[in-house]
Amino acid sequence: MRFLTLLILSSNIVFGQTIISIDATVKDATANVYLDDVIIRCYSNETLVSVDTTGGMGRVIIDLPIQEEYEVHFTRDGYYGKFAYIDTRHSFPEEIAPVIAFPFQVSLFQENSDFDLGFLEEEPMIKMYISEGGYQEWDRAHLWYMLRKTEFAKGGCNAENYDEFKSSIDGAKQNEVDKDWNLALQNYKKAIELCPSQDFSSEIALIEREIEIASMNESQLIAKADSLAQHGLFYNDSYRYYQAVLERNPENKHAQDRITEINTLVYGQYDKNDPKFADVSDKSWTIYEDNMSEGYKNYELKDYNNALVNFRMASTTIPMMNRAGEMIHICTNKQMVPNEEFGMTFEKNCEYVNGLWDSGDTLKALQYAQLTRSAFNNRNVGFTQELLDFEVKVYTTSERDINPNNGDEIYQYCKLLMVAYMSRLHGDLDKAKSLYKRCLALRPKDLRPQQFIDEIDADLGLESDE
Repeated sequence: MRFLTLLILSSNIVFGQTIISIDATVKDATANVYLDDVIIRCYSNETLVSVDTTGGMGRVIIDLPIQEEYEVHFTRDGYYGKFAYIDTRHSFPEEIAPVIAFPFQVSLFQENSDFDLGFLEEEPMIKMYISEGGYQEWDRAHLWYMLRKTEFAKGGCNAENYDEFKSSIDGAKQNEVDKDWNLALQNYKKAIELCPSQDFSSEIALIEREIEIASMNESQLIAKADSLAQHGLFYNDSYRYYQAVLERNPENKHAQDRITEINTLVYGQYDKNDPKFADVSDKSWTIYEDNMSEGYKNYELKDYNNALVNFRMASTTIPMMNRAGEMIHICTNKQMVPNEEFGMTFEKNCEYVNGLWDSGDTLKALQYAQLTRSAFNNRNVGFTQELLDFEVKVYTTSERDINPNNGDEIYQYCKLLMVAYMSRLHGDLDKAKSLYKRCLALRPKDLRPQQFIDEIDADLGLESDE
């Protein structure tokens, strides 16, 4: 079979012509083991140009001339096939390297009766191309779309319904923003019809609560809120009903007092006029309270990963707020239970990390990567290494995003703190110390950067020069 490949390619590759060198590794998507005897067929304009087979460690290397569009199909008996689309056309081929590496990993799912992934043989899982600079690049949005569609089909749903399903969910979320609760409910129910295995019970419960609130008068809202509060159902329950009272009558003293009590319970007791908060800006308070609020919502939805991200952002924004620290501890304990209990697999977490990265949310992507690696430590060495590699990628790119002149102090501070942490993690102590000093310049009264500087000096055998 290898001889056949070389024979076919010998008529296509011209000496001195630029080529792409595909270095693919194929694994079983469930068992995470390498697969040999996977047949790889490369087509250009529907013409077969090469055939090869994976050997040991599931690896295959194929060289193809550029300036063509290719489909690279991976098939094996008993597995759903997959293929990649590779566009090797380039405007200035004479200006790029003679060999362009195209490494990637392919995961094949075994055929079974629980789900149908036949669509993967009809749609490219990944679309790759040569960048202007002459390097491998891929369409991240398409890959993210295909990953979500695959998860949809693995849930026992018909892949043909995915676009309509996604449209219903996107519509429902927009309806929630617009407070069109009835239409949001219709969209969620439509999504469930398209994929009954999807669980939107929490979202529907919140929407039905809003519909109920719209049908109640002020006294009914007060009675409902008081009843919920007596049963200890504070945040997202009694709070929302008291809030609805104030939306209709801002002068209602009972609702004002009860919301103040709940805020004290939820956020922790604090007085914004306390001298220790003198350097905390209004924007910082907004970021803190928004993240605490969102954190509690995610906590109630048992989305402990995102809740933890919210509480950590709140704690980073105003470090002296103990309540955020308490919730970080609670969520960390929740998160450390087996992942199936909170509805996320390790693979889904990794996909989510990459989705955040592709969307440009670098800071949250890194936080989520670190949380995932911590929660699933030692459960999957391969994926743990992938996340470590991802952290290195963020470490090397996010510092280029730091612009001290963009005026957003909180964003810059968090970014500097995170990159400093990554520098220290990867052994670049001098760089970490320099970044922590920049943190101090932004927020002189935050004790943590100085603490980290002292620790680094101790590691280096120096005395702090601060």
